[in-house]
Amino acid sequence: MSALKPISLPVAFPVGLVGLTPALRKGVRARPSVPLPASILIEGFDSKIGFFSPSDGSSVTVDTIGQDQGAGRLVFTPGPNGIGSSTKYDLIPYDSATMSVFAYLLDVGPDVETKAGADIRLGQTTVNFPSAAAVGRYPALGGGDLDDFVPGKSIRFASIADMAGANLKQGDPLFVRVLPGPKGATPAKVDALVAGKGRPTVVYTHDDGRQGPYNERQYMASRGILGTIYLPWGTVDTLNRLSLSQLQEMKALGFDIQLDGTANDSFMIDQVDAAAAVTQLLAGKQYLADNGLNPDARHFCYPGGQHRAFCPRGVVTGQTTNGTDVVTCTSTSGYQEGNPIFADGVPVGTFITAIINGTSFRVNKPLPSGIPTMFRGSRVTLSGVALTSGSAVVTVSSTIGLVPGMRVVSGTAIPDNATILSVDAPSNTVTISAPSNQTASKTVYFTDTSHPFHTNKLPAALRSAGFLSGRTTLPNPVFSKHGVFDAGMVLGSYTLTSATLGTYQNAINIAKQYGCTVFLYGHDIFPGATFINQDTTVFRAGIDLLAAERDAGNIDVLTVSQWWARDCANPLPFPTS
Repeated sequence: MSALKPISLPVAFPVGLVGLTPALRKGVRARPSVPLPASILIEGFDSKIGFFSPSDGSSVTVDTIGQDQGAGRLVFTPGPNGIGSSTKYDLIPYDSATMSVFAYLLDVGPDVETKAGADIRLGQTTVNFPSAAAVGRYPALGGGDLDDFVPGKSIRFASIADMAGANLKQGDPLFVRVLPGPKGATPAKVDALVAGKGRPTVVYTHDDGRQGPYNERQYMASRGILGTIYLPWGTVDTLNRLSLSQLQEMKALGFDIQLDGTANDSFMIDQVDAAAAVTQLLAGKQYLADNGLNPDARHFCYPGGQHRAFCPRGVVTGQTTNGTDVVTCTSTSGYQEGNPIFADGVPVGTFITAIINGTSFRVNKPLPSGIPTMFRGSRVTLSGVALTSGSAVVTVSSTIGLVPGMRVVSGTAIPDNATILSVDAPSNTVTISAPSNQTASKTVYFTDTSHPFHTNKLPAALRSAGFLSGRTTLPNPVFSKHGVFDAGMVLGSYTLTSATLGTYQNAINIAKQYGCTVFLYGHDIFPGATFINQDTTVFRAGIDLLAAERDAGNIDVLTVSQWWARDCANPLPFPTS
Protein backbone atom coordinates (compact mmCIF):
# COMPACT_ATOMS: atom_id res chain seq x y z
CA MET A 1 0.00 0.00 0.00
CA SER A 2 1.19 3.50 -0.71
CA ALA A 3 1.73 5.60 2.36
CA LEU A 4 -1.01 8.02 3.34
CA LYS A 5 -0.19 11.31 1.65
CA PRO A 6 -2.01 14.62 1.53
CA ILE A 7 -2.92 15.92 -1.91
CA SER A 8 -3.01 19.69 -2.24
CA LEU A 9 -5.87 21.21 -4.20
CA PRO A 10 -6.63 24.71 -5.50
CA VAL A 11 -8.08 27.21 -3.05
CA ALA A 12 -11.64 28.39 -3.58
CA PHE A 13 -11.90 32.07 -4.37
CA PRO A 14 -14.49 34.63 -3.29
CA VAL A 15 -17.50 34.23 -5.51
CA GLY A 16 -20.12 36.50 -6.97
CA LEU A 17 -18.35 39.88 -6.78
CA VAL A 18 -16.33 39.99 -9.98
CA GLY A 19 -17.61 42.69 -12.31
CA LEU A 20 -19.98 44.41 -9.86
CA THR A 21 -20.13 48.18 -9.81
CA PRO A 22 -19.16 49.85 -6.51
CA ALA A 23 -22.82 50.55 -5.81
CA LEU A 24 -23.73 46.92 -6.22
CA ARG A 25 -20.71 45.70 -4.28
CA LYS A 26 -21.96 47.67 -1.29
CA GLY A 27 -23.97 45.47 0.99
CA VAL A 28 -23.05 42.20 -0.70
CA ARG A 29 -22.02 39.78 1.99
CA ALA A 30 -19.28 37.55 0.63
CA ARG A 31 -18.23 34.45 2.50
CA PRO A 32 -14.48 34.40 3.22
CA SER A 33 -12.41 32.11 1.02
CA VAL A 34 -12.57 28.51 2.16
CA PRO A 35 -9.74 26.26 1.00
CA LEU A 36 -10.70 22.81 -0.22
CA PRO A 37 -9.30 20.36 2.36
CA ALA A 38 -6.38 18.20 1.31
CA SER A 39 -7.15 14.67 0.19
CA ILE A 40 -5.42 11.53 1.40
CA LEU A 41 -4.05 8.84 -0.92
CA ILE A 42 -5.22 5.50 0.45
CA GLU A 43 -4.15 3.16 -2.34
CA GLY A 44 -2.07 3.95 -5.43
CA PHE A 45 -2.82 0.70 -7.34
CA ASP A 46 0.75 0.76 -8.64
CA SER A 47 1.40 -2.91 -7.93
CA LYS A 48 -0.37 -6.22 -7.22
CA ILE A 49 1.29 -6.53 -3.81
CA GLY A 50 -1.29 -7.35 -1.18
CA PHE A 51 -4.12 -8.16 -3.60
CA PHE A 52 -5.58 -11.65 -3.38
CA SER A 53 -6.25 -13.20 -6.77
CA PRO A 54 -9.86 -14.22 -7.45
CA SER A 55 -10.76 -17.87 -8.02
CA ASP A 56 -12.97 -17.50 -11.10
CA GLY A 57 -10.17 -16.93 -13.60
CA SER A 58 -10.10 -13.16 -13.33
CA SER A 59 -6.65 -11.66 -13.65
CA VAL A 60 -4.90 -8.71 -12.06
CA THR A 61 -2.05 -7.10 -14.00
CA VAL A 62 -0.25 -3.76 -13.94
CA ASP A 63 -0.40 -1.22 -16.76
CA THR A 64 2.96 0.53 -16.69
CA ILE A 65 2.45 2.38 -19.99
CA GLY A 66 -0.84 4.21 -19.50
CA GLN A 67 -0.41 4.96 -15.81
CA ASP A 68 -2.01 8.06 -14.36
CA GLN A 69 0.19 8.36 -11.31
CA GLY A 70 3.08 6.49 -9.75
CA ALA A 71 4.49 3.41 -11.43
CA GLY A 72 1.33 2.10 -13.04
CA ARG A 73 -2.30 1.23 -12.55
CA LEU A 74 -4.03 -2.08 -11.94
CA VAL A 75 -5.87 -3.80 -14.78
CA PHE A 76 -8.80 -6.00 -13.75
CA THR A 77 -9.93 -8.51 -16.38
CA PRO A 78 -13.08 -10.49 -15.51
CA GLY A 79 -13.15 -14.26 -15.56
CA PRO A 80 -15.68 -16.45 -17.39
CA ASN A 81 -18.45 -15.58 -14.95
CA GLY A 82 -17.55 -11.93 -14.59
CA ILE A 83 -18.09 -12.06 -10.84
CA GLY A 84 -14.60 -12.47 -9.40
CA SER A 85 -13.08 -9.91 -7.09
CA SER A 86 -9.67 -8.96 -5.77
CA THR A 87 -9.32 -7.86 -2.18
CA LYS A 88 -6.53 -5.97 -0.44
CA TYR A 89 -6.47 -6.35 3.31
CA ASP A 90 -4.81 -3.11 4.28
CA LEU A 91 -5.78 -1.84 7.71
CA ILE A 92 -6.86 1.74 7.12
CA PRO A 93 -8.79 3.39 9.96
CA TYR A 94 -12.00 5.02 8.81
CA ASP A 95 -12.29 8.68 9.85
CA SER A 96 -15.64 10.26 9.00
CA ALA A 97 -14.23 13.74 9.61
CA THR A 98 -11.54 13.55 6.93
CA MET A 99 -13.03 10.81 4.73
CA SER A 100 -16.49 12.13 3.92
CA VAL A 101 -15.89 11.46 0.21
CA PHE A 102 -14.01 8.54 -1.37
CA ALA A 103 -12.91 8.63 -4.99
CA TYR A 104 -10.89 6.68 -7.52
CA LEU A 105 -9.97 7.02 -11.18
CA LEU A 106 -11.39 4.42 -13.57
CA ASP A 107 -10.62 3.96 -17.27
CA VAL A 108 -13.22 1.74 -18.95
CA GLY A 109 -12.03 2.28 -22.51
CA PRO A 110 -13.61 4.20 -25.38
CA ASP A 111 -16.76 2.17 -25.96
CA VAL A 112 -19.36 1.39 -23.32
CA GLU A 113 -20.58 -1.56 -25.40
CA THR A 114 -17.35 -3.50 -24.88
CA LYS A 115 -16.24 -2.31 -21.46
CA ALA A 116 -15.86 -4.66 -18.54
CA GLY A 117 -16.55 -2.04 -15.90
CA ALA A 118 -15.27 -2.16 -12.34
CA ASP A 119 -16.51 -1.49 -8.87
CA ILE A 120 -14.47 -0.67 -5.78
CA ARG A 121 -16.11 -1.54 -2.51
CA LEU A 122 -15.08 -0.52 0.96
CA GLY A 123 -15.74 -2.62 4.02
CA GLN A 124 -14.24 -4.38 7.03
CA THR A 125 -13.67 -7.92 8.24
CA THR A 126 -17.10 -8.13 9.84
CA VAL A 127 -18.92 -6.61 6.84
CA ASN A 128 -19.27 -8.45 3.56
CA PHE A 129 -18.63 -5.38 1.40
CA PRO A 130 -22.31 -4.52 0.92
CA SER A 131 -23.44 -2.86 -2.28
CA ALA A 132 -24.20 0.30 -0.32
CA ALA A 133 -20.45 0.67 0.21
CA ALA A 134 -19.65 0.61 -3.48
CA VAL A 135 -17.42 3.43 -4.65
CA GLY A 136 -18.07 4.32 -8.23
CA ARG A 137 -21.66 5.32 -8.82
CA TYR A 138 -23.24 8.71 -8.99
CA PRO A 139 -26.26 8.49 -6.67
CA ALA A 140 -29.33 7.77 -8.78
CA LEU A 141 -31.33 10.64 -7.32
CA GLY A 142 -34.23 10.45 -9.74
CA GLY A 143 -31.96 9.87 -12.72
CA GLY A 144 -29.99 7.21 -14.54
CA ASP A 145 -26.57 5.95 -13.59
CA LEU A 146 -23.85 7.75 -15.53
CA ASP A 147 -21.93 4.47 -15.81
CA ASP A 148 -24.21 3.55 -18.71
CA PHE A 149 -22.98 6.14 -21.17
CA VAL A 150 -19.68 7.65 -20.08
CA PRO A 151 -16.77 5.77 -21.63
CA GLY A 152 -13.16 6.76 -21.03
CA LYS A 153 -11.68 8.07 -17.79
CA SER A 154 -13.79 9.38 -14.98
CA ILE A 155 -13.55 9.94 -11.26
CA ARG A 156 -16.04 7.79 -9.32
CA PHE A 157 -17.29 8.71 -5.87
CA ALA A 158 -18.99 7.53 -2.72
CA SER A 159 -19.97 9.86 0.09
CA ILE A 160 -20.31 9.72 3.85
CA ALA A 161 -23.97 8.84 3.30
CA ASP A 162 -22.90 5.70 1.43
CA MET A 163 -20.46 4.81 4.19
CA ALA A 164 -23.24 5.09 6.77
CA GLY A 165 -25.25 2.66 4.67
CA ALA A 166 -22.36 0.22 4.92
CA ASN A 167 -22.39 0.52 8.72
CA LEU A 168 -18.83 1.80 8.80
CA LYS A 169 -18.02 3.39 12.13
CA GLN A 170 -15.31 5.71 13.33
CA GLY A 171 -11.99 3.87 13.57
CA ASP A 172 -13.16 0.71 11.80
CA PRO A 173 -10.37 -0.92 9.78
CA LEU A 174 -11.06 -0.33 6.10
CA PHE A 175 -10.49 -2.97 3.41
CA VAL A 176 -10.58 -2.54 -0.35
CA ARG A 177 -12.23 -4.95 -2.78
CA VAL A 178 -12.21 -4.52 -6.57
CA LEU A 179 -14.84 -6.30 -8.66
CA PRO A 180 -13.97 -6.48 -12.38
CA GLY A 181 -17.65 -6.09 -13.21
CA PRO A 182 -19.69 -7.78 -15.95
CA LYS A 183 -17.81 -9.80 -18.52
CA GLY A 184 -16.63 -7.54 -21.32
CA ALA A 185 -13.94 -7.21 -23.94
CA THR A 186 -12.24 -4.16 -22.40
CA PRO A 187 -10.62 -4.69 -18.99
CA ALA A 188 -11.03 -1.95 -16.42
CA LYS A 189 -7.99 0.05 -15.32
CA VAL A 190 -8.10 1.47 -11.80
CA ASP A 191 -5.89 4.06 -10.17
CA ALA A 192 -5.55 6.07 -6.98
CA LEU A 193 -8.17 5.55 -4.29
CA VAL A 194 -8.33 8.74 -2.24
CA ALA A 195 -10.44 10.16 0.57
CA GLY A 196 -11.23 13.69 1.54
CA LYS A 197 -13.95 16.24 2.17
CA GLY A 198 -16.10 17.57 -0.63
CA ARG A 199 -17.25 21.19 -0.91
CA PRO A 200 -21.04 21.65 -1.34
CA THR A 201 -21.53 23.83 -4.42
CA VAL A 202 -24.39 25.11 -6.56
CA VAL A 203 -23.83 26.27 -10.15
CA TYR A 204 -26.73 28.44 -11.30
CA THR A 205 -27.49 28.54 -15.05
CA HIS A 206 -30.12 29.78 -17.53
CA ASP A 207 -30.98 28.35 -20.95
CA ASP A 208 -32.60 29.77 -24.10
CA GLY A 209 -31.35 33.39 -23.91
CA ARG A 210 -34.69 34.85 -22.78
CA GLN A 211 -35.33 38.24 -21.18
CA GLY A 212 -35.94 37.13 -17.59
CA PRO A 213 -32.32 36.88 -16.41
CA TYR A 214 -31.64 40.37 -17.79
CA ASN A 215 -34.68 41.80 -16.01
CA GLU A 216 -33.43 40.23 -12.75
CA ARG A 217 -29.76 41.05 -13.23
CA GLN A 218 -29.68 43.78 -10.58
CA TYR A 219 -31.43 41.59 -8.04
CA MET A 220 -28.98 38.74 -8.65
CA ALA A 221 -26.00 41.09 -8.56
CA SER A 222 -27.14 42.63 -5.27
CA ARG A 223 -27.03 39.13 -3.76
CA GLY A 224 -23.64 38.38 -5.31
CA ILE A 225 -25.03 35.55 -7.45
CA LEU A 226 -24.12 36.00 -11.09
CA GLY A 227 -25.17 32.97 -13.06
CA THR A 228 -24.23 31.43 -16.38
CA ILE A 229 -26.19 32.06 -19.58
CA TYR A 230 -26.15 29.21 -22.13
CA LEU A 231 -26.84 31.31 -25.23
CA PRO A 232 -28.42 30.18 -28.53
CA TRP A 233 -26.58 32.87 -30.45
CA GLY A 234 -28.84 32.79 -33.49
CA THR A 235 -31.77 34.11 -31.41
CA VAL A 236 -30.00 37.28 -30.23
CA ASP A 237 -32.01 40.43 -31.01
CA THR A 238 -35.13 38.47 -31.91
CA LEU A 239 -38.57 38.73 -30.28
CA ASN A 240 -38.55 38.10 -26.50
CA ARG A 241 -34.89 37.13 -26.56
CA LEU A 242 -31.84 38.89 -25.18
CA SER A 243 -30.34 41.64 -27.30
CA LEU A 244 -26.63 41.96 -27.89
CA SER A 245 -26.48 45.16 -25.84
CA GLN A 246 -28.27 43.44 -22.94
CA LEU A 247 -25.85 40.52 -23.07
CA GLN A 248 -22.89 42.89 -23.10
CA GLU A 249 -24.32 44.67 -20.06
CA MET A 250 -24.74 41.35 -18.24
CA LYS A 251 -21.20 40.39 -19.19
CA ALA A 252 -19.94 43.68 -17.71
CA LEU A 253 -21.78 42.86 -14.46
CA GLY A 254 -19.95 39.53 -14.24
CA PHE A 255 -22.41 37.06 -15.73
CA ASP A 256 -20.76 34.07 -17.42
CA ILE A 257 -21.85 33.84 -21.09
CA GLN A 258 -21.46 30.32 -22.53
CA LEU A 259 -23.02 28.39 -25.41
CA ASP A 260 -26.27 26.66 -26.13
CA GLY A 261 -25.51 23.59 -28.24
CA THR A 262 -26.98 25.11 -31.41
CA ALA A 263 -27.69 28.55 -32.81
CA ASN A 264 -31.48 28.19 -32.48
CA ASP A 265 -31.72 25.74 -29.53
CA SER A 266 -32.57 22.77 -31.77
CA PHE A 267 -31.27 19.29 -30.91
CA MET A 268 -27.60 18.76 -31.73
CA ILE A 269 -28.38 15.16 -32.70
CA ASP A 270 -30.75 16.33 -35.44
CA GLN A 271 -27.75 17.32 -37.56
CA VAL A 272 -26.13 15.02 -40.12
CA ASP A 273 -23.31 13.88 -37.87
CA ALA A 274 -21.09 14.86 -34.94
CA ALA A 275 -18.72 16.80 -37.21
CA ALA A 276 -21.58 19.05 -38.33
CA ALA A 277 -22.60 19.66 -34.71
CA VAL A 278 -19.02 20.59 -33.81
CA THR A 279 -18.80 23.00 -36.76
CA GLN A 280 -21.94 24.83 -35.64
CA LEU A 281 -20.81 25.10 -32.02
CA LEU A 282 -17.43 26.46 -33.11
CA ALA A 283 -19.33 29.13 -35.06
CA GLY A 284 -21.14 30.05 -31.85
CA LYS A 285 -17.84 30.22 -30.00
CA GLN A 286 -16.58 32.67 -32.61
CA TYR A 287 -19.78 34.74 -32.32
CA LEU A 288 -19.28 35.21 -28.56
CA ALA A 289 -15.65 36.20 -29.09
CA ASP A 290 -16.44 38.63 -31.91
CA ASN A 291 -19.09 40.40 -29.82
CA GLY A 292 -17.16 40.75 -26.58
CA LEU A 293 -19.23 38.18 -24.68
CA ASN A 294 -16.57 35.53 -24.08
CA PRO A 295 -13.10 35.38 -25.67
CA ASP A 296 -12.88 31.59 -25.26
CA ALA A 297 -16.28 29.96 -24.62
CA ARG A 298 -15.76 26.24 -24.07
CA HIS A 299 -18.77 25.23 -21.96
CA PHE A 300 -22.17 24.44 -23.44
CA CYS A 301 -25.48 22.73 -22.78
CA TYR A 302 -27.16 20.07 -24.90
CA PRO A 303 -30.58 21.38 -26.03
CA GLY A 304 -33.18 19.14 -24.45
CA GLY A 305 -30.32 17.24 -22.84
CA GLN A 306 -29.95 15.16 -26.02
CA HIS A 307 -26.33 14.09 -26.44
CA ARG A 308 -26.74 10.66 -28.03
CA ALA A 309 -29.13 8.63 -30.14
CA PHE A 310 -29.64 4.94 -30.69
CA CYS A 311 -30.51 2.61 -33.49
CA PRO A 312 -30.25 -1.18 -33.52
CA ARG A 313 -27.14 -2.62 -35.09
CA GLY A 314 -27.80 -5.24 -37.69
CA VAL A 315 -29.02 -6.24 -41.11
CA VAL A 316 -31.53 -4.29 -43.21
CA THR A 317 -33.92 -7.21 -43.59
CA GLY A 318 -35.70 -8.03 -46.85
CA GLN A 319 -34.12 -5.12 -48.70
CA THR A 320 -34.57 -4.48 -52.42
CA THR A 321 -32.61 -1.98 -54.51
CA ASN A 322 -33.18 -1.12 -58.17
CA GLY A 323 -30.58 1.46 -59.11
CA THR A 324 -32.43 4.38 -57.53
CA ASP A 325 -32.05 6.14 -54.20
CA VAL A 326 -35.07 4.28 -52.73
CA VAL A 327 -34.67 1.08 -50.71
CA THR A 328 -37.56 -1.17 -49.71
CA CYS A 329 -37.28 -3.52 -46.74
CA THR A 330 -39.36 -5.56 -44.31
CA SER A 331 -39.82 -2.67 -41.87
CA THR A 332 -38.35 0.78 -41.24
CA SER A 333 -39.33 0.68 -37.56
CA GLY A 334 -36.55 2.30 -35.51
CA TYR A 335 -34.80 3.70 -38.59
CA GLN A 336 -33.76 7.35 -38.50
CA GLU A 337 -32.53 9.97 -40.92
CA GLY A 338 -28.75 9.97 -40.83
CA ASN A 339 -28.38 6.21 -40.27
CA PRO A 340 -25.31 5.10 -42.27
CA ILE A 341 -25.91 2.30 -44.81
CA PHE A 342 -23.11 -0.02 -45.88
CA ALA A 343 -22.63 -3.19 -47.91
CA ASP A 344 -20.48 -4.54 -50.72
CA GLY A 345 -21.41 -2.42 -53.73
CA VAL A 346 -22.80 0.51 -51.71
CA PRO A 347 -20.84 3.76 -52.11
CA VAL A 348 -18.96 4.89 -49.01
CA GLY A 349 -20.77 7.75 -47.28
CA THR A 350 -24.29 6.51 -48.03
CA PHE A 351 -26.84 7.39 -45.39
CA ILE A 352 -30.61 7.61 -44.96
CA THR A 353 -32.05 10.99 -45.93
CA ALA A 354 -35.76 10.25 -45.36
CA ILE A 355 -38.10 7.57 -44.04
CA ILE A 356 -40.73 7.31 -46.80
CA ASN A 357 -43.09 4.88 -45.07
CA GLY A 358 -43.12 1.71 -43.01
CA THR A 359 -41.28 -0.34 -45.64
CA SER A 360 -39.10 2.08 -47.61
CA PHE A 361 -36.50 4.77 -47.13
CA ARG A 362 -34.45 7.12 -49.29
CA VAL A 363 -30.65 7.42 -49.25
CA ASN A 364 -28.34 10.13 -50.55
CA LYS A 365 -26.92 8.04 -53.43
CA PRO A 366 -28.43 5.62 -55.97
CA LEU A 367 -27.81 1.99 -55.02
CA PRO A 368 -27.20 -0.78 -57.58
CA SER A 369 -29.65 -3.67 -57.90
CA GLY A 370 -29.10 -7.05 -56.33
CA ILE A 371 -27.19 -6.18 -53.16
CA PRO A 372 -27.36 -9.43 -51.13
CA THR A 373 -26.90 -8.07 -47.58
CA MET A 374 -27.18 -4.51 -46.40
CA PHE A 375 -26.35 -3.03 -43.00
CA ARG A 376 -27.04 0.22 -41.25
CA GLY A 377 -23.62 1.66 -40.58
CA SER A 378 -20.44 2.34 -42.55
CA ARG A 379 -17.23 0.55 -43.49
CA VAL A 380 -13.99 1.99 -44.81
CA THR A 381 -11.40 -0.42 -46.24
CA LEU A 382 -7.82 0.82 -46.49
CA SER A 383 -4.85 -1.11 -47.83
CA GLY A 384 -1.24 -0.44 -46.96
CA VAL A 385 -1.98 0.70 -43.44
CA ALA A 386 1.33 0.95 -41.55
CA LEU A 387 1.30 -0.94 -38.26
CA THR A 388 4.07 -1.00 -35.67
CA SER A 389 4.24 -3.75 -33.07
CA GLY A 390 3.47 -2.38 -29.60
CA SER A 391 2.15 0.92 -30.95
CA ALA A 392 -1.48 2.04 -30.99
CA VAL A 393 -0.81 4.66 -33.68
CA VAL A 394 -1.38 3.55 -37.29
CA THR A 395 -0.67 5.49 -40.49
CA VAL A 396 -3.30 5.50 -43.23
CA SER A 397 -3.47 6.84 -46.79
CA SER A 398 -6.54 8.93 -45.96
CA THR A 399 -8.66 9.70 -42.91
CA ILE A 400 -11.81 10.45 -44.93
CA GLY A 401 -14.75 8.60 -43.38
CA LEU A 402 -12.86 7.63 -40.22
CA VAL A 403 -14.36 8.72 -36.89
CA PRO A 404 -13.72 7.88 -33.22
CA GLY A 405 -15.53 4.74 -32.08
CA MET A 406 -15.22 2.76 -35.34
CA ARG A 407 -14.22 -0.89 -34.99
CA VAL A 408 -10.73 -1.68 -36.32
CA VAL A 409 -10.13 -5.15 -37.80
CA SER A 410 -7.06 -6.62 -39.52
CA GLY A 411 -6.95 -10.31 -38.73
CA THR A 412 -4.49 -11.14 -35.97
CA ALA A 413 -2.51 -7.93 -36.53
CA ILE A 414 -4.87 -5.90 -34.33
CA PRO A 415 -6.51 -7.20 -31.11
CA ASP A 416 -10.21 -8.02 -31.23
CA ASN A 417 -12.62 -5.23 -30.28
CA ALA A 418 -10.10 -2.46 -30.93
CA THR A 419 -11.71 0.87 -31.78
CA ILE A 420 -10.57 4.28 -33.04
CA LEU A 421 -9.76 6.66 -30.20
CA SER A 422 -8.78 9.70 -32.27
CA VAL A 423 -8.17 10.74 -35.87
CA ASP A 424 -5.37 13.14 -36.81
CA ALA A 425 -6.22 14.21 -40.36
CA PRO A 426 -3.17 16.43 -41.03
CA SER A 427 -0.73 13.60 -40.35
CA ASN A 428 -3.00 10.79 -41.64
CA THR A 429 -2.60 8.88 -38.39
CA VAL A 430 -5.20 7.14 -36.28
CA THR A 431 -4.83 6.16 -32.62
CA ILE A 432 -6.62 2.94 -31.70
CA SER A 433 -7.56 1.49 -28.33
CA ALA A 434 -5.03 -1.38 -28.35
CA PRO A 435 -1.47 -1.68 -29.71
CA SER A 436 -0.82 -3.67 -32.87
CA ASN A 437 0.63 -7.18 -32.64
CA GLN A 438 2.77 -6.82 -35.78
CA THR A 439 5.02 -4.46 -37.67
CA ALA A 440 3.60 -4.66 -41.18
CA SER A 441 1.68 -3.03 -44.00
CA LYS A 442 -1.82 -4.48 -43.84
CA THR A 443 -5.36 -4.07 -45.11
CA VAL A 444 -7.51 -2.71 -42.30
CA TYR A 445 -11.30 -2.54 -42.10
CA PHE A 446 -12.79 0.38 -40.19
CA THR A 447 -16.44 -0.46 -39.49
CA ASP A 448 -19.15 1.60 -37.85
CA THR A 449 -22.58 0.05 -37.51
CA SER A 450 -24.10 2.65 -35.28
CA HIS A 451 -26.08 5.86 -35.47
CA PRO A 452 -24.03 9.02 -36.20
CA PHE A 453 -24.74 10.13 -32.61
CA HIS A 454 -24.49 6.76 -30.91
CA THR A 455 -23.17 6.67 -27.32
CA ASN A 456 -20.01 8.78 -27.08
CA LYS A 457 -19.62 10.06 -30.64
CA LEU A 458 -20.84 13.60 -30.05
CA PRO A 459 -19.15 14.15 -26.65
CA ALA A 460 -15.88 12.71 -28.01
CA ALA A 461 -15.98 14.97 -31.07
CA LEU A 462 -16.71 18.04 -28.95
CA ARG A 463 -13.92 17.16 -26.53
CA SER A 464 -11.49 16.78 -29.44
CA ALA A 465 -12.53 20.25 -30.64
CA GLY A 466 -11.45 21.77 -27.31
CA PHE A 467 -14.74 22.08 -25.45
CA LEU A 468 -14.53 21.44 -21.71
CA SER A 469 -18.00 20.59 -20.42
CA GLY A 470 -21.46 19.81 -21.72
CA ARG A 471 -24.43 20.03 -19.38
CA THR A 472 -27.29 17.59 -19.89
CA THR A 473 -30.72 17.50 -18.22
CA LEU A 474 -30.03 14.23 -16.39
CA PRO A 475 -30.83 14.72 -12.69
CA ASN A 476 -27.56 13.74 -11.05
CA PRO A 477 -25.07 15.58 -8.85
CA VAL A 478 -21.53 16.23 -10.08
CA PHE A 479 -18.58 15.07 -7.98
CA SER A 480 -15.81 17.27 -9.30
CA LYS A 481 -13.46 17.93 -6.41
CA HIS A 482 -10.75 15.95 -8.20
CA GLY A 483 -11.83 16.84 -11.74
CA VAL A 484 -14.39 15.29 -14.06
CA PHE A 485 -12.26 13.88 -16.88
CA ASP A 486 -14.37 12.42 -19.73
CA ALA A 487 -17.57 12.62 -17.68
CA GLY A 488 -17.36 16.40 -17.96
CA MET A 489 -18.97 16.18 -21.39
CA VAL A 490 -22.19 14.74 -19.90
CA LEU A 491 -22.73 16.74 -16.71
CA GLY A 492 -25.88 16.05 -14.71
CA SER A 493 -28.16 18.87 -13.56
CA TYR A 494 -31.46 19.67 -11.86
CA THR A 495 -34.32 21.57 -13.48
CA LEU A 496 -36.10 24.61 -12.10
CA THR A 497 -39.24 23.63 -14.02
CA SER A 498 -42.32 24.25 -11.85
CA ALA A 499 -39.90 25.42 -9.16
CA THR A 500 -40.88 26.23 -5.60
CA LEU A 501 -38.62 27.34 -2.78
CA GLY A 502 -38.44 23.65 -1.90
CA THR A 503 -36.77 22.98 -5.27
CA TYR A 504 -33.90 25.25 -4.27
CA GLN A 505 -33.75 23.75 -0.79
CA ASN A 506 -33.58 20.23 -2.22
CA ALA A 507 -30.62 21.17 -4.41
CA ILE A 508 -28.82 22.69 -1.44
CA ASN A 509 -29.54 19.60 0.66
CA ILE A 510 -28.10 17.30 -2.02
CA ALA A 511 -24.95 19.42 -2.26
CA LYS A 512 -24.47 19.37 1.50
CA GLN A 513 -25.32 15.69 1.97
CA TYR A 514 -22.92 14.42 -0.68
CA GLY A 515 -20.27 17.14 -0.64
CA CYS A 516 -20.84 17.59 -4.36
CA THR A 517 -21.73 20.18 -7.01
CA VAL A 518 -25.34 20.61 -8.13
CA PHE A 519 -26.07 22.32 -11.44
CA LEU A 520 -29.40 24.16 -11.56
CA TYR A 521 -30.93 25.30 -14.84
CA GLY A 522 -33.87 27.57 -15.50
CA HIS A 523 -35.32 29.46 -18.44
CA ASP A 524 -37.38 32.66 -18.40
CA ILE A 525 -38.49 34.61 -15.29
CA PHE A 526 -41.65 36.69 -15.04
CA PRO A 527 -44.63 37.16 -12.67
CA GLY A 528 -46.99 34.18 -12.75
CA ALA A 529 -44.67 32.03 -14.88
CA THR A 530 -45.25 28.27 -14.85
CA PHE A 531 -43.81 25.07 -16.33
CA ILE A 532 -40.22 25.57 -17.56
CA ASN A 533 -40.20 29.24 -16.54
CA GLN A 534 -40.06 30.67 -13.01
CA ASP A 535 -42.37 33.02 -11.19
CA THR A 536 -40.48 36.15 -10.13
CA THR A 537 -41.37 35.79 -6.45
CA VAL A 538 -40.20 32.17 -6.33
CA PHE A 539 -37.05 33.01 -8.24
CA ARG A 540 -36.09 35.82 -5.85
CA ALA A 541 -36.80 33.66 -2.81
CA GLY A 542 -34.54 30.98 -4.29
CA ILE A 543 -31.74 33.46 -4.93
CA ASP A 544 -32.10 34.76 -1.36
CA LEU A 545 -31.85 31.20 -0.02
CA LEU A 546 -28.71 30.46 -2.05
CA ALA A 547 -27.12 33.71 -0.86
CA ALA A 548 -28.01 33.00 2.78
CA GLU A 549 -26.52 29.48 2.65
CA ARG A 550 -23.40 30.86 0.97
CA ASP A 551 -23.00 33.65 3.52
CA ALA A 552 -23.38 31.11 6.32
CA GLY A 553 -20.42 29.21 4.85
CA ASN A 554 -22.51 26.15 3.99
CA ILE A 555 -22.13 26.19 0.21
CA ASP A 556 -20.35 27.89 -2.67
CA VAL A 557 -22.42 29.43 -5.47
CA LEU A 558 -20.36 29.60 -8.66
CA THR A 559 -20.61 30.24 -12.37
CA VAL A 560 -19.58 27.43 -14.71
CA SER A 561 -16.23 29.12 -15.38
CA GLN A 562 -15.54 29.57 -11.66
CA TRP A 563 -16.47 25.94 -10.94
CA TRP A 564 -14.20 24.69 -13.70
CA ALA A 565 -11.28 26.82 -12.50
CA ARG A 566 -11.68 25.54 -8.94
CA ASP A 567 -12.22 21.82 -9.56
CA CYS A 568 -11.37 20.83 -13.11
CA ALA A 569 -8.70 23.05 -14.64
CA ASN A 570 -6.03 21.12 -12.72
CA PRO A 571 -7.58 17.71 -11.99
CA LEU A 572 -6.45 15.46 -9.18
CA PRO A 573 -2.66 15.95 -8.96
CA PHE A 574 -1.72 12.38 -8.05
CA PRO A 575 1.51 11.93 -6.09
CA THR A 576 4.39 10.55 -8.14
CA SER A 577 5.63 8.12 -5.50
